[in-house]
Amino acid sequence: MLVLCYLGLLALVPYLAGRRDAPLVRFHARQGLALGLLGIGSAALAAVPYLGFIGFLGLTGVLVLSVLGIVKALDRQEWRAPVAADVADRLQL
Repeated sequence: MLVLCYLGLLALVPYLAGRRDAPLVRFHARQGLALGLLGIGSAALAAVPYLGFIGFLGLTGVLVLSVLGIVKALDRQEWRAPVAADVADRLQL
């Protein structure tokens, strides 16, 4: 269930299906949703002429953070991704 948290918008599955008393699943689901939103924003930026390179850098960063998030989730650690954790805190999911 924790691996789904970092597969883009599939993070909604553990977020909605997870119990309220499972804080680790909710933590990783919130962070995964934030990464998914950042990925969508980076993909949109990659489609803009002259700004595409910045968007591709953002997509690469989202991919790296997703892989690190999966590894940390499988180790049962609450690891705060550098940008995604701040976005998840602001969204109040």
